[in-house]
Amino acid sequence: PPSAHGDEEDDGDDEEDDEEDEDVKALQNAIDALNKDSNLHHAWLYVGTNMEEGSTISVNDVDYTEQQCFLKVLEFDPENPNAWRNLGVTTEGSSVTVNGKEYTDAQCYVKTLEVEPEDSDAWYALGATLTNNSTGATVTVSDKPYTEQECYIQAAVNDPDNAKAWYGLGVTTGARGADATVTVDGEDHTVQDCFMMSCELAARDAKAWYHLGNTLTGDDTITMFGDEEIDAQRCYLNALEVDPEYTLAWKNVAKTMEDGEPVMVKGEDYTREECQKKGSE
Repeated sequence: PPSAHGDEEDDGDDEEDDEEDEDVKALQNAIDALNKDSNLHHAWLYVGTNMEEGSTISVNDVDYTEQQCFLKVLEFDPENPNAWRNLGVTTEGSSVTVNGKEYTDAQCYVKTLEVEPEDSDAWYALGATLTNNSTGATVTVSDKPYTEQECYIQAAVNDPDNAKAWYGLGVTTGARGADATVTVDGEDHTVQDCFMMSCELAARDAKAWYHLGNTLTGDDTITMFGDEEIDAQRCYLNALEVDPEYTLAWKNVAKTMEDGEPVMVKGEDYTREECQKKGSE
């Protein structure tokens, strides 16, 4: 977790730089291949998936965004599940025209799942499209309706290591009450279980740490990462190590502090009063 390792330098920095160089070369090779033959739909998919977010690439003197790369894939392979899933990501909150038909982000994920029903990331993303809808809202996949939570369940069943799925399950289960549980693959999980899973799988998710902290009261602790005892304060501090601007985490860490007892965030000490101030900004 962030608390255990802080911002220590990684001896593998050189290796990471080499990997980045290789990724840049691979991307350029794919772009070069498209300039020679723009019908290579696998190259379009590779470029769209690996290009920098918000950037464009040039093929035969025409600029293409990420979304346009995925649209090119669908011109050649209309059922490509990866193209549909990525198209959903780039269409968030809006719609896109594919072969003359309008698709929302949710409809893109549905198209993915009709072809690849075990795509965990698509199930999570589909559930997330229902987040701001009314309670009980559903989306239909292969003639079966699914609620937001049921989408997250499908995501976790198909990939138990999907941290976002467990986060979504923690939020949707918690909305039914602190003592609510959710059944995933025949096993019941509490709200705390869900956020623990999310944090252990993705230790740099500030929101997951914040919500996990909210499941702990008083001197309660939980054991994570094998043998590390974690209390509410540690959860909020972990959240702040990832996102120092997380106002709610500052507010809640202050509630766990005694007067005169500082806490450290990003190498700096903060008093209770200072945390309270940052929690009200």
